[in-house]
Order: sequence, then structure tokens, then C-alpha cells
Amino acid sequence: MLSTATMTANNKNVKDGNVEGNLKKGKEPLVETCPVSVTAADEENAAGVEEHTCKPSENAEHSRSTRDKPSTGYRKNPVPPIVTEFADYHVYNETEVWKNGLGYMYVLPECILLRIIFSLPFPDILSLSSASKALYILTGDEEVWKERWKAIVKKGVVTLHFKGSWKMTCLHPQLDSTRKFKVANRLRIDGFYSPWYSKKWYLTFVELKHFSSCPQTVERRSNLSVEEFQSEYAAKNKPVLITDALKNWPAMQKWQIGEIGKHYGNSIVRTSDLDGDGHRLQSTISDFLEYCSEQSDLDPLYIFDPNYWRSCDGITDDYSVPPYFPLDLFSLLEGHAAKKRKLWRWIVFGPGRSMTKFHIDPCRTAAWNALIAGRKRWAFYPPSFMLPPGGGTRYNAEDDSWENIIPEPLQWYVENYPHLPESIRPIECIQEPGELLFVPTGWWHSVLNLETTVAVTHNFVDQFNIKQVWYDLQRSAASDEDYVDLLNKWSALLQVLFFPKMIRLTFPAHSSPLTTILFCNLHFLLFFL
Repeated sequence: MLSTATMTANNKNVKDGNVEGNLKKGKEPLVETCPVSVTAADEENAAGVEEHTCKPSENAEHSRSTRDKPSTGYRKNPVPPIVTEFADYHVYNETEVWKNGLGYMYVLPECILLRIIFSLPFPDILSLSSASKALYILTGDEEVWKERWKAIVKKGVVTLHFKGSWKMTCLHPQLDSTRKFKVANRLRIDGFYSPWYSKKWYLTFVELKHFSSCPQTVERRSNLSVEEFQSEYAAKNKPVLITDALKNWPAMQKWQIGEIGKHYGNSIVRTSDLDGDGHRLQSTISDFLEYCSEQSDLDPLYIFDPNYWRSCDGITDDYSVPPYFPLDLFSLLEGHAAKKRKLWRWIVFGPGRSMTKFHIDPCRTAAWNALIAGRKRWAFYPPSFMLPPGGGTRYNAEDDSWENIIPEPLQWYVENYPHLPESIRPIECIQEPGELLFVPTGWWHSVLNLETTVAVTHNFVDQFNIKQVWYDLQRSAASDEDYVDLLNKWSALLQVLFFPKMIRLTFPAHSSPLTTILFCNLHFLLFFL
């Protein structure tokens, strides 16, 4: 994967504007191989894992200090995240490689240049890679090939057969995915340094062990009764980790990384990424397991599938809703068509470095998350925070609205977390296998997977958060007619559920029907609102 500005090769006869050597001989190394470097140690550990070096230009006027330079041996000697800082602004790259290779476009940020390349078809990207050293660097970026792969995937077609890199996956989809592709004829381009690529490289390859410990400020409980949970946590809207709630689940054996493929390997699940038509990317669990073991993405694919129970026959028998959450008022909508369908349960499955940035769960619902395999790092901020530290807003001209801008968790831990004063530190925990986490209503939370993880999560509405959910649906209904339909259907079902009890408790048998109906509606509004 090309995440930095330096690539190595046996061929050293490279001139800017014309790639010689094997290209001149017609061997087309850019099609058969990826322009990256692999060390001998890496080849022994895992084929396809790539190493990059980043050397600043001696003539660069804006080179960052040496403490910003990533270590070349990232697997053994990564840069400690606490002492690493990156500029959040663009520094014009004044190196000759960049200026001569891009012409007037050299003043554009690297992210803008990559967006331009994202939109090009394969032949044009390959042609550009031979035009100059700078374009060789940009077109070799793995994110380019990942985006191109997502753009060509057709709806409903399972095409994830990862070949060790996204470039190989795009260019050779017909090849056997079990082959281990080794990189050869890599080009070395010296005299180039990019703060943007340096940051990207670091976030891609820094070892996650640096983030695997934190202050355990979420309470951990065992032998917790339902009454204690409701009075101490649900009623007070506080997160809690319950360490012994999943002991009797068959999933604790069947969903382990080495076992889930045996039971559900051919089942098709959906990731959180979208294809070129805006549909969820799909994969079999077996193919996704292979991807998890081979990938080295900055932002890996992440299975987040609300319909897993349809494709994985019998998977819902492997677990049960914990006794702490007996009531879900949104379950009343099961079997009742509503324009705004309520998604409420997911299987969550992703490699280390997959993540979910700070967010509040939809409709202000609460949630529980049961971790089967792997480890997760969670960070929480209570509802009193308008945004978590490091977040911001920007104006979206297309929708005529303001939207939140929140960094991804790994970037947030590197750039924001070390500088937070104690007063605004998050509430944190490391969730271990077999632990159940309660995510309260309205809380900001982010997740960083420290290993390949498998979990199941449910969102729910109960007596402790129905008021917040109702208000949120009302706000949404003011601008979205689908939420009006959802709110009307749900309120009617709630009345059917609760009104008979209210009538029996409140009215004698001789009360008039009109009085009963009016009072019941008033009682319903007072009770829930």
C-alpha cells in the first residue's frame, strides 16, 4: 500500500517524466505489481505487508521537524503516538519531484489530487503512473485502488476476493485469492517529503498496542442483578460494563475468529462501506476473514449488518437478549410497515484499526454491545457535550444545513487526546471478550477495534428513555414525512398496549366512551411526554 511518498526498486535509472527500466522493456511492472517496498522480515511474517520510508527533501522549505518523521521499521519500532503531532493545514510541497511532476497542480493539496484520480478509469490511472514521479506516487496510493474497486462493484454481487492489495484486487479479479503476491521492480523516489503522506502513513501502520490501555473510568460489574442495573445505571443513564453476562451463549464458542467461518462461512453480510451506486458492499464471512488477515488499510472495511439474521441461518439462536433489557418498545413495529424502517440489531465484525467515530445513536435510543471476540476501546462523553473535543461544524451548501465534522478515532487519539485537560477527558474503557457494555441514551461514543473483533449490538427503547426518543422523533418529523409515518404508527401501537391498563386502573365501568377516550389520550401524553 502506498501511504507515503517514497518507493523503492531495483531499478535506479528513473528520470522525472519518464519511467525507464522494465517499463521500457515492455514488462509493465505497474500492472503486475504495486509500487511499494517490502522488507525481508515482513515477507517472512505476512506476504503483501508493505513498508515505506519517508525522507524529507534537503531543499524543502517547509519540512517538518524530525520528530514528525515516521520510523522506517514500523513493525518493530513505531513512533510513540503521544509525542507525534501533525499539522492540520496544507504545506505546499516545494520539492523538485512535486513541482516538475505536477506542473501548476503542485499547489493543490494531496487529498484534492487524489479525489481527481479517484474519478479516472483504470487505463488513465495506469497511464498517469508512467508520466512522472509525482504521479507515480499519487496513482500508487492504495486508497485510489480501493475507491476504484468500490466504484465498479455492482449491486448484489459479492466481489470481495482480496488479493493482498487493492491494486491487485482491481486489476486481477480473476486470479486465485489464495495466491500470495510478492512485489518486485519497485521504484525508489528520493528527494520528496509530504506532511500529509507522513501523517497518513503513521496512522496506517502505527501499532495498536500503543492504544490498548487507558484509564478504566467506566464501571465494571459482575453478579449484577436486574434491579441493581435499572436503579444504578439505566435510571441514571450511566454506562457500565458487565463482565459475566454472556457465559451461557453458544456464540462464545461458535463466533470466535477460528470458528465463525466453519459455521457461517458462506453467509453473505454487508459492510458499512458503499459501492458506486450507494449500496452496501457485500462479502461472504469466509472472504471477509481472509481480508482481515491480509489487509493493511488506514480505514478497513467493517461489517455492520442489520440483516445478518436473514443470511446466517440460525445465528439468532446463538445468543439471547440479556435479562437487563427486557423491554423494547420499538419492537412493537415488527410486522407493521413503516416508511422509515427501524433498524435495531447488528452483527459488528471488523479487523484491528476498524473504527466508528463519535456519534449519538439514532433516535436517541440506548444500546447494549456484547463482545464475542477481540478487544475494543470505547470513549464516551455525556449528553451535556454539544460535540466531543476536536469536533466542529461546517456548512453544507447542497443541503443548506450545518453538519458535524468529527475526526476518526485513531486520528483523534493521536492528535487530540494527548492534549485534553483532565476536566474534559472522556469516560473510557477497554471491552474484553465476553463483556457486555451498556451505552446510555444520548451519549457520544466512539469505538476503535484493537484486534479483529466480532460483536452483536441491539438498540432499544424502554421506560427510561422513551421520553427522549419521542422528542427526537418529533424533531425529525418536522422535516421528514417518513418520520411522521413512523411516529403515527408507533404511537397507535403504544396506545393499544398501554390504554387498556389505564382504563382499568382509572375508570369505573359506567364511564362514557367519549370521556374514557379523551382521558386516555390525555393520560398517554402526560405519561410519555
